[in-house]
Amino acid sequence: MGAGGVGPSLNYQENVDFKFNDGTFLLDLISNNALGTGFDSAQFKILLNGSVVDIQSFASLSVAQAFFSNNLIDIPTGSGLNNIQIVFDETMSGGEGFGFDYGAANFSDTPLPATFPLFATGLGAMGLLGRRRKREAVAGLAAV
Repeated sequence: MGAGGVGPSLNYQENVDFKFNDGTFLLDLISNNALGTGFDSAQFKILLNGSVVDIQSFASLSVAQAFFSNNLIDIPTGSGLNNIQIVFDETMSGGEGFGFDYGAANFSDTPLPATFPLFATGLGAMGLLGRRRKREAVAGLAAV
């Protein structure tokens, strides 16, 4: 995300939307790059279902570069459909620009604690059934 400009002052806005059901949403701000002095001012926002969950304003390139370098953000979500919007606004003079690379992932919760006991019970029942059949087969051979 980001832009570079040539000429007079330029206002630039870029956004991206992610829609998903349930789970955990992770946003990884991987790296950044700058052209000239980067920008005059910049703002980064994360919205969850229309409500702001994180907002960062930058007046200097060094602060923005630190924030957009290997920064993992865990965004808490609710159940049901979630809409996450990432917005980046910047104002830059001619010959300046700033951009960053990101990765996003959504992980659905797996209910292992609830299913594991049921799975273990089923395995135990299958083991007992197999043991019973083996005893019956041995008893049948002894009777012959």
